[in-house]
Amino acid sequence: MAADLPLSRRLDNRLRQLTFFRDFTLQEVRKLRASGTVQTYDGGDLLATEGTRKQRRVLYVVLRGELQYVKRVRAGRTVILMTLRPGDVGGFLTFLNEEPSPVSVRSVGRTTVFEIGRRELQSLGATEGPLAVKLFHALLGHTARRLETLLDRVAATSAWVLDLERHLRALPLLPGESQSP
Repeated sequence: MAADLPLSRRLDNRLRQLTFFRDFTLQEVRKLRASGTVQTYDGGDLLATEGTRKQRRVLYVVLRGELQYVKRVRAGRTVILMTLRPGDVGGFLTFLNEEPSPVSVRSVGRTTVFEIGRRELQSLGATEGPLAVKLFHALLGHTARRLETLLDRVAATSAWVLDLERHLRALPLLPGESQSP
């Protein structure tokens, strides 16, 4: 039966099933979708490159697949900071300011995202102000949850460092070394 629905209606329903869009009505989702685009990326494709200013300022919501946030930590070494899955939002760091991208964003396998650019959102805000505000409210909520997760990771890492320091202080000193106060 779902295959009988037009593609745009199936997409609208799919968007509404995602956590990010759960508080949006079907009519609001249709307006957002009309302002944005759906893009599909192959595995390894980059949506953003760390340190780059010249890229389109766009918010994206993962529909299918995964995106990884990758950060250089040392020459030739990178770390995956986080993985975005269906319903997760990305791109807001470069969307909201003019700074270079702080991370590279890489597609893991075939990944489909809903994208809306800064210009498109400004146009939407001019004609559908309350909807644009609702989108920013959802974005701020998502950002706050991500910040809470980051703060939990920082606290856990700090606790680990303090435990490591305590264990290192308990180690016997090597011959010829003195312990400083």
